[in-house]
Formats: sequence, C-alpha cells, structure tokens
Amino acid sequence: GGGRRGWRKGERRRVGKGRGGGRRRGGGWGRRGGEEGKEEEKRGEVIPAPSVPTPFQAPTPKRQKCDHWTPCPLNTYAYRLLSGGGRDKYAKICFEDELLIGEKTGNVGRGINIAIVDYLTGKVRATQYFNMVEGDNSGLMATFIQSAPPKSLLFMVTQDDGASGLKEDAKKVIEALGSKQIRNIKFRSSWVFLTAKGFELPADIQRENVSGFFCFFFFYQCHFP
Repeated sequence: GGGRRGWRKGERRRVGKGRGGGRRRGGGWGRRGGEEGKEEEKRGEVIPAPSVPTPFQAPTPKRQKCDHWTPCPLNTYAYRLLSGGGRDKYAKICFEDELLIGEKTGNVGRGINIAIVDYLTGKVRATQYFNMVEGDNSGLMATFIQSAPPKSLLFMVTQDDGASGLKEDAKKVIEALGSKQIRNIKFRSSWVFLTAKGFELPADIQRENVSGFFCFFFFYQCHFP
C-alpha cells in the first residue's frame, strides 16, 4: 500500500515535474521558435547595396512659359516670336504660354501673321494672317492693324514670303508703330516685329529683326511690367 502511495506520490511528482518541465521545455521551444521566426524575418528583409559614388548630374531644367530657359520675374509677360517658311517650318507667336499663332492652332498662313493682345489683361484680342503672295491683302492688313484699340500689344511674324504683295499703305502703318526694317524685307526674308499702340515699350526691349532668304529668326523675352 505504501509503495502504491509512494508510487502515486512519485507519479504525481514526476507528472508535476513533467508538466513543469514541459512548460519549461515549451517555453524554451517557444523561444527557439521565436528566434527562428526572427531569423526568417531577417532573411526576408531587403539588404541595402553599398553606396557607390556616381557622377554629378545636373537636374533636368523645368519647362517655362513659351519655352523660356528660366522663369520670368513677377509682373512681367513671357512671349516668343518665330518666323517661318519652307516645309514644316511654321511661324509661331506665343504669349504667356498660350500659342496665339502656329501649326497646332491652325491659324498660321503664308504672308504676315499678326496677333493683337490687350496689354492690361494679357488676353488675346485678335489673330489673323495676310497672304502677301496671292490676292490683294495689303490694304486689309493695314485696316486690321489700325483697328487695334489703345493699350494693345502687336506681334508680327512672316511665313514664307511677306514682301511680294506688301504695298506702301501697309508699310506706312507699320512704320508709324515704330518699325525700322519694314522697307528692308525682301522676297522670302524672315521678319519679326513687336510693337505697342497707345503706350511706349521699355527702351531696352528687342522689338524687330529682319534676315535674309529663309534665315529663320526668333526672340523671346520677359517684359511689360
């Protein structure tokens, strides 16, 4: 009987130790399992590559209004004038990043292309091209220019040929706006002209240029405070 009780006590002790041991072993297994889990997590991490010096690269310039290289100062207008001629060489007039005359707008034509802009608001008033090769459009162009109200900016560029049909009446109107080169344009000369009606432009602004046969010319600036 005592042996049975001793055995039972021993059994209880052994069972108790077993449970305790099981718990300790379980805890130890759990710790090992946690460490293995951490190792698995570490194996799944992205290992950064060693840093290697790279050659200096300048940042890509950000496009500015009318394709300027640098942004215009505050309270100024950005513009760009481009003469055109030949195949796929279209004249362009851009003002405040809006294409007023060009291939994409579908309003560029052979002859002299003109855009009139309200100086105070920066809004386009009118655009038109006048064929100087076919038809008698010199008088119509002179009337169009004279119709510009005060406080207007006028931009003029040639496409292909702006001289053949240009008559004296139109030359005098353009001269009255400050042109120094209108009488110098020849057959298929490239000509660009910027002027104002009802106010004076800054003295340092580039206003006009004429070049030879199909020598395309453009200029872009920030101006008009």
